[in-house]
Amino acid sequence: MVTEQLGFDAINLRLEGWTAVHADSQRRQWMRDAEGDEFASTLLLTYQPEALEGIDLDDHVGVRKAVREIADGAGQIMVSVDVVGAAGVPALWYILKQNQAPSGMVYSGCLILPFTNSFFTLQLMCMETGITGIREAIVMDRFIASGVSIRELSESATRFEHGTAKGHYSPDAPEHDVQFPNHPLSKVRRYFRDILSVLSIKGVY
Repeated sequence: MVTEQLGFDAINLRLEGWTAVHADSQRRQWMRDAEGDEFASTLLLTYQPEALEGIDLDDHVGVRKAVREIADGAGQIMVSVDVVGAAGVPALWYILKQNQAPSGMVYSGCLILPFTNSFFTLQLMCMETGITGIREAIVMDRFIASGVSIRELSESATRFEHGTAKGHYSPDAPEHDVQFPNHPLSKVRRYFRDILSVLSIKGVY
């Protein structure tokens, strides 16, 4: 419940393992410490002093459609969409992925916290570095070994990425994160769980 007009200082994050690299009236940015590549993981908090338009968290079909439009407009692929609890309030949590040059993917997790007259956005970006495609190759080999055909794998992955059905094959599925803890998608999910555990909002209880 909002008990006062929220401002940018309402968000409190007690982050460990992150270094603050920028702060102004509408944006804060952190870089992840102890990464092989100092730009591999970035966290960005932004504040908009206006109501969030076009997204109703009670309309799950509409939420999924809105996120898919965001992904399509940015040339990205939607990985997942959920409505979650964050610091005691409902929030939109989604993950997108995008090809990066010369190889690999960038995974972007976004948490949107809407209030009556403002909203906050937490965006976490993790880049795939080093040898790429290992997660996808190992998961595919596992399904092929179980007797699933290449055609079935292709059709299943396409349905999953287009959001029409969750096929039984998807290297992006969260159950694979344990086997690939250093994969950027696994990091996005793990870092956001850590962030949600320390996130608090003044004026909300």
